[in-house]
Amino acid sequence: MQIFIKILLTIFLVYVTYRIWEVDIDVTKFRPDKFFKSKTEELISQIPQREKNAIYQNDSIVARVKNLSFREESNGMYFDQLEYSNSLNIEKEFEFQKYILKIIKIENLINMSSSESHKGRILQQVYCSVIRKR
Repeated sequence: MQIFIKILLTIFLVYVTYRIWEVDIDVTKFRPDKFFKSKTEELISQIPQREKNAIYQNDSIVARVKNLSFREESNGMYFDQLEYSNSLNIEKEFEFQKYILKIIKIENLINMSSSESHKGRILQQVYCSVIRKR
């Protein structure tokens, strides 16, 4: 009886293997790189990401870089204009993109522009030193 079951099981497995071998499988759907890329993108989309034009202190947005106008220099960074900066403590370090910066010099500080009061305090020509990368 055991031999009969083993023979039957072997015939079944050979038949299943043959059917799978002969089936026209669309292998493009089973490519590991596409599978992992879609899963990775799905996971990344769930992670809260920082805004590119935002300046952060204590994990909160405290200012915004106008038109993303900044330039990296050898020993620091220069911003043309920072807006909505009422909450920015200019004495403390802050985070911008991948950098931790500290303000060295502000050429022009406008507490409230009468024409653009909704922008809050505006800092112009801001020079910062790079403390380190995040």
